[in-house]
Amino acid sequence: MRTKFIVHSTAIVVAVFAAVHLAGAQSAPQVVITWRSNNFVPSDYRGKTLPVKDTVVVAAVDVLEGGVFANLSNTQINWLVNGKLYQKGVGLEQFAFKLPFGNAGLATIKTFLPNYKGALLEKTTSVPVASPEVVLRAPFVGGRVPAGVITLRATPYFFNVQSQTKLGFSWSANNRTAEGESAAPDRLTLNATGAASGDRLAVSVSAYNASNPAEFARSSAVFEVK
Repeated sequence: MRTKFIVHSTAIVVAVFAAVHLAGAQSAPQVVITWRSNNFVPSDYRGKTLPVKDTVVVAAVDVLEGGVFANLSNTQINWLVNGKLYQKGVGLEQFAFKLPFGNAGLATIKTFLPNYKGALLEKTTSVPVASPEVVLRAPFVGGRVPAGVITLRATPYFFNVQSQTKLGFSWSANNRTAEGESAAPDRLTLNATGAASGDRLAVSVSAYNASNPAEFARSSAVFEVK
């Protein structure tokens, strides 16, 4: 009987220790960083808006503890971008910065709270960096177009503008300058009437930031007349 009591007592101690350990693990504060970028995507875009060079990125930090978000209004919060201290302050839960470089890659955002209830909390996240893009859209299967009037559309992504009206578009067809529609410069209407079957039509479009022409993207495609 004494041996059974010892075994049972040991099991109880182990169970209590596991419960206490689990409770401690569940109550440990978790740091969460979220971010968004203030640049352009079409209204039907459902992905994450990616920043490019000079995009303003807004990051925010929360601390989740015991299933609720902590009040950080009196907490010192420091922000770093790519290892460089950008800003710090009490209650600085949100932080905005202009992306310092371009081209595809990653930017690193780190926040650390040096004295959260006497402990150091920190979190790092990576932000994918893109380049401006323009997609040439044509409603033709297999790139084969009819011998008639056809309309093409350019769809821009990730430019540092708030509206597509702030972008310019330059078109060419078979190495000749073509004019987009006056009311919708992102669209090009071509008349291929009289073209023979098998004729090729090479189209390219450039989209650019009207206030910063160095920010641009280009796309091209070759179509074949049915």
